[in-house]
Amino acid sequence: MNFRSLDCMPTSSTLLRCLVFATLAAVAVGEAFGRIPEENFRVTRLEQSVRFADDATTITETLLEREALTPSGAQAIGKYSQFVNRELENLEVLEAYTLKPDGTRIPMPPAGMLTQRGITSQANGGLSWPKSEVQFFNFKEVQPGDRTVVHLRRRQHTPALPGWSSHFEILPSSVDFALFRMRIEAPSALQLQVIVHDMAVTPSERDGLQTWTATASTRAMAPSADTSLPEPPQPRVLISTFSSHAQLAQAYATQAIPKARITPAVQALASQITQDHTGIVERSRAIHQWVRKHIQYGAMYLGVGGWVPRDVEEILRTRDGDCKDYTLLMQTLLAAVGIEAVPALVHSGHAFTLPELPVAAGFNHVMLYLPALQLFVDPTSVDIPFGALPWTASDKPAAVALAEGARIIRTPSFKPEDNRQATSTALQVNAAGAAQTVTRITTRGQTAIRMHDYLSRIPAGMEVYVVQGLLQQQGTPGTGRIRYAALQHERLTQDLTAEASIPHLLNNQQGDLLAMAPVVPLPFSILEQMEDHTEPSRAVDTLCVPISLRDDFELELDPAFRLGNLPDNVRETHPDGIVFEAQYTWSAPTFRGRRELTLSHQRHTCSPADYASRRPVMNRIVQHLRRELLVQRYEDP
Repeated sequence: MNFRSLDCMPTSSTLLRCLVFATLAAVAVGEAFGRIPEENFRVTRLEQSVRFADDATTITETLLEREALTPSGAQAIGKYSQFVNRELENLEVLEAYTLKPDGTRIPMPPAGMLTQRGITSQANGGLSWPKSEVQFFNFKEVQPGDRTVVHLRRRQHTPALPGWSSHFEILPSSVDFALFRMRIEAPSALQLQVIVHDMAVTPSERDGLQTWTATASTRAMAPSADTSLPEPPQPRVLISTFSSHAQLAQAYATQAIPKARITPAVQALASQITQDHTGIVERSRAIHQWVRKHIQYGAMYLGVGGWVPRDVEEILRTRDGDCKDYTLLMQTLLAAVGIEAVPALVHSGHAFTLPELPVAAGFNHVMLYLPALQLFVDPTSVDIPFGALPWTASDKPAAVALAEGARIIRTPSFKPEDNRQATSTALQVNAAGAAQTVTRITTRGQTAIRMHDYLSRIPAGMEVYVVQGLLQQQGTPGTGRIRYAALQHERLTQDLTAEASIPHLLNNQQGDLLAMAPVVPLPFSILEQMEDHTEPSRAVDTLCVPISLRDDFELELDPAFRLGNLPDNVRETHPDGIVFEAQYTWSAPTFRGRRELTLSHQRHTCSPADYASRRPVMNRIVQHLRRELLVQRYEDP
């Protein structure tokens, strides 16, 4: 049940993109509930029965009934699909029909149920599930007021990891649930772990059988405009045969580590890679670089391949793999030269805490931990050098399978000096109001990754059109180009120069307002990096990423112009690691400004109380950053 796979994409310059396939609960959430506005349909019934056996196999029955409220809702509930891994489970369709308002049932004909055997995706490096299927349900001629019903039985005959089965059911806030009911059964000897939030639950135990019944009824809530933030807590059920995440990490290691076999070919390769390197750091770095250079991201999931890597020999033969395969190969090569490394499970999304129980949704990525160096290494991350982590894997609880026993170790958060950007803009304006400008941006650490991503999406030869398009978008037509050196992935550095000529920057006889920011609106200004503190309050933790920003601005005016205002110097501080300072000078004909912001929160998230405390000073900083210069033309005598 819920066989989410550890199949993370290689880290791009933005976020670690992970494709997660799930079974019934997750598919129901993603496909049945969350893709259209909540007013278009509602869930009238979601009833589940989950029965665990002594060997951790399961039988799950689900009845899902949805009612269309609008024509678009009718279209939405007319389709449904289920992912099935045939080497681990079987899916049986008990019923599928349309229920009319007068009570008439229209059974789905056999032609309405289609099965796609074998799944492939060319996106994100190429993925393949040759032993898996998708069962599609197509209800015909569904009208507003109709209900569609599917009744399924899923038999899990092989756990994803020995002794481990889990289930995670969540009622998303985007849709009404008139009735949710789940019954859970398990032998008392299994010591099944069950946690229920924001639902009524009735536990019982009799004759060696434990049962839980959870019920709920919910109303939809308007979604937050900020999709980067975690959602507020929602009604949910967590079930696991394991009691701790360390236990899950140990089970993963039990399946993965035996595959790290040091064959003569592996030994020869490891010796060749490290022959010119001495010391544990240099040899580890050499192997890390070799794996990233010679293994291409791509994956084929066979059987329990969603959680267990392939053999090292197969990875070397095909020269491809996913995060599990990258990790296993690097672990084996390190072992061949006497360096211990162990797998570490982590979540690479916006989750900075683990769920209360080890359910499959808790982890979606695996990397390595080198105990001798007390260092996490992510060989899948194409933009991150040895010794660093992408921000999506930073400040995260990782389940590490150490030799002396698995435990949770938090990955390091990065400091502002690991995430720096400096911008310098020079702007010259002639008597006609035309301007020449040059902006130089230097990025170091995590900010360089963001610039790598931006620059990698610019086609060769299009540098001139990028500047022209950006100027046109903000209503200041002009010409120019951007220049930059080859992307510096291994050094986590990147510099950029933007040049532009603007024929009519100042053309208002009453005066023009100029932002103290680069004239070419590249997405790297200090305002672009600011956290959003517009909401009066937050109900959940928000992102608070450490960063160091510096912005220098120089404006040289022709004597035909004068400066109508001079901003006040400002200094803002907050005990939670916020320091902002702005200084300005005017010595005709040149205005100079320097603004520096350092955010050094200890963690990558802020609690609702942190947010409330930081909000006033952060909003004052934003208001100051938005101040503009008034440039006026001298009147003729």
